[in-house]
Amino acid sequence: MNPHKPGKWQMLILPPRVLLILSVVLLFVIFSTAFYELSRQKIEIEHLMHEEGSLLIESLSLGAENAIVSYNEIKDQLAERLLNNLRMLDRLDARKPLTREKLFEIAASNHLYRINLFDRNGNKTASSHPEMHEDLVPLYEPIDLLWPIISNAVDSLVFGFQRSRFDQGLRFAVAIKRSRGGAITTNVDAKELVELRRRIGVGRLIQRIGASVDGIAYIVWQDTSAIISATENVIEMDALHDDPFLYSALEKDSVSARLTHFENKGVFEVVKPFSYQGTIVGLMRIGLWSDHADTSLARIRQRFFMLLGLLFFGTVIFLNLFMARRNELSMTRAFQREQKFTGTILQSLADAVLAVDTSGRITLVNDAAVGLFKLPAGSLTGKKAVDLLPFCTTFLSRVLHNKQQEIIEEELSCAMKGQQLILAATSSLLHEDNGELGGAVIVFRDLTDRRALEKVVLRQEKLSAMGKLASGVAHEIRNPLNAIGMLGQRLGFEFTPRESESEYKQLVKTIVSEVRRVNDIIQRFLKFARPPKLNKTKVNFNEFIRENETLLQSEAARHKIKLAFKLAASAALEIDKDQMIQVLLNLVRNAVDASTVESRIVVKTYNQGSFVVFDIQDFGSGLDDEEISKIFDLYYTTKNDGTGMGLSIANQIVQAHGGMIEVESSLGKGSVFRIVLPIVST
Repeated sequence: MNPHKPGKWQMLILPPRVLLILSVVLLFVIFSTAFYELSRQKIEIEHLMHEEGSLLIESLSLGAENAIVSYNEIKDQLAERLLNNLRMLDRLDARKPLTREKLFEIAASNHLYRINLFDRNGNKTASSHPEMHEDLVPLYEPIDLLWPIISNAVDSLVFGFQRSRFDQGLRFAVAIKRSRGGAITTNVDAKELVELRRRIGVGRLIQRIGASVDGIAYIVWQDTSAIISATENVIEMDALHDDPFLYSALEKDSVSARLTHFENKGVFEVVKPFSYQGTIVGLMRIGLWSDHADTSLARIRQRFFMLLGLLFFGTVIFLNLFMARRNELSMTRAFQREQKFTGTILQSLADAVLAVDTSGRITLVNDAAVGLFKLPAGSLTGKKAVDLLPFCTTFLSRVLHNKQQEIIEEELSCAMKGQQLILAATSSLLHEDNGELGGAVIVFRDLTDRRALEKVVLRQEKLSAMGKLASGVAHEIRNPLNAIGMLGQRLGFEFTPRESESEYKQLVKTIVSEVRRVNDIIQRFLKFARPPKLNKTKVNFNEFIRENETLLQSEAARHKIKLAFKLAASAALEIDKDQMIQVLLNLVRNAVDASTVESRIVVKTYNQGSFVVFDIQDFGSGLDDEEISKIFDLYYTTKNDGTGMGLSIANQIVQAHGGMIEVESSLGKGSVFRIVLPIVST
């Protein structure tokens, strides 16, 4: 009988010792693989949270800086208005010393809390209000604050916010040098300004974002000495010098992150120095709850042990595929949550945000961008950015092809459906995990209103300087001109030549006539140098236009030009009727002069927020950019018989009403002169 030979499958059966060793090796490989996956998932989750926190803190820093800039601009404008009031008072006081009754009247009409006059020794000589605190101890003496002016070191001072002398509240105060010697001061109650700072300040921004966005544990802005602002749930935090991580982050110019604890819970904290106008003013700290990350990691650990038991009895391949799939789904859900979280933050931003890939196709756009650029409704993802925003073609190309410069800032000008916008564009490159360029994020900030305000301020400063120059020149030549006129009259009455008497008389008459003409010009100089004195009454602007419709129509009818009215405003204004009709007549005459015979002019009124807008549109020759920059300059004119003072005086009158004049024009297409006036509360 032949001996039994093992079959070919039996030869594949492994000894127990070998099987044990293989099982240990397989378990070690499975454990190592699972541990590696766990670590990788943790790193990726932390990376997502880091990107999310970085975007949030960058957006918060940008919003905080905008809030500070806006508040400072408002405060500077208030200081300039108060100084202008004091300069007007000084001119009145120079003519005739102001009494307490007059000061009270001026303070009431200009919404000033108090006006005080001081002599050369710092003693109060007059005040808009009687003294009411004689039994209280003052916090300071006026002479201490006014000494720089009393000593002639400066002509004006802006004290800003300070406690009242008898600690009765917070004031915003300014002072100027008095022509009679001494100083003139005024202040306003700063309660509304402080409330405005509270509403639009950084603290309000922090509170709003912290309360409206899920997943934020806290937001803190602190410096080396104290917490400046924070969400309501923050009572105290570690001082910067007590925490090496925070202290080192203060010296960096980038975002730092760490895992820490808050209220006995884990948080992912991102920090970045906050700077304003190049100076670091503290550290921004944002804590994000790490609950979802901890939950994800806990689930991964649980699956690890479950799969380890299954793999001990079964299939290694199936288990690995199963774990990979589950991990992928978990990451997808985490990524979707992070996308939703980030999207909520982006949609809450006031600035327009646009993200593109390396080919220039849109990957993300927020509601502010859709509204600003009037983009079409529906999904914009995947569309070419240059097709929707052709004005940024060059900028976008430079952003995506300039790999050396991570951040590019540029000011762009674009026309969006009839409206000219000025935008500040800031781009940041996006990189993939492998370091390759993945696209860019562009933030557009609308600077149109700010630039328009800057033009108005610049125009006012230029006209003020011209007015002062004109006044000085007029005063200097007035006396010798009067002497020439008197001598000419005496020559005409007291002397008779023996020869050529008629020629002599004609020459003397010409001298006197020319002296009078020059004197008339001087009178116009002096009138422009003095701010217009307004006699305001409350009117409905549309009714005011209708009352003067015949007068305006007659100006156009003389040149066979049709004047069309489209009156849609519905608001009450306080205006000086006589001076305002002077402005309207001047603008209509200019439109008539720029128009051809049998052309038309459109007069339009409408509401725009808290303002009434008055447009005068012609379809004449138009103006180029150089002419637009000069038309409000004193004595600049494009007419052969013009004085060059009409638009300057019109601008002066409108600004005295608290409004402004704007102009839009294109050569060959015509011009639109726009008057913007504030609505008064009823």
